[in-house]
Amino acid sequence: MNNRIIKFRAWDNRKNKMTIEFFIDSMGIVFNDCGITDDGGYSLSESEELVDKDGNWIKGLELMQFTGLLDKNGKEIYEGDILKFTQGFYKAKRNQNLWLPIIYDEKHAMFVCDGKSFTTPIDTTGEIIGNIWEHPNLLKG
Repeated sequence: MNNRIIKFRAWDNRKNKMTIEFFIDSMGIVFNDCGITDDGGYSLSESEELVDKDGNWIKGLELMQFTGLLDKNGKEIYEGDILKFTQGFYKAKRNQNLWLPIIYDEKHAMFVCDGKSFTTPIDTTGEIIGNIWEHPNLLKG
């Protein structure tokens, strides 16, 4: 029996950058700003809801799970990544390059490519070209 690799990364809304420096406790509470104290222990700050400059509430960390799959270049595919397809089914179907974000489909309990009008299982012939947090402009069109 193969063990599935479970790992996460997170988009930090406060710092506008991707991070792997956080901790999830057994109750599912996410902590960020992990640090080591003088006595060798850990200092944790619970991920708090934050307010943006317009007074809107924003979440401190957006968690993204590893799908267990690799793109055509061997790069790990995470929820929120954007895959570019230049060949295969997607190219033939639309006769153009296609950029699709990775989402988790609750109904089917699986990660999928989200084409808005359709969802489909992840095709690993795609190439990661960014993610929805750092490159939202890739999905405008």
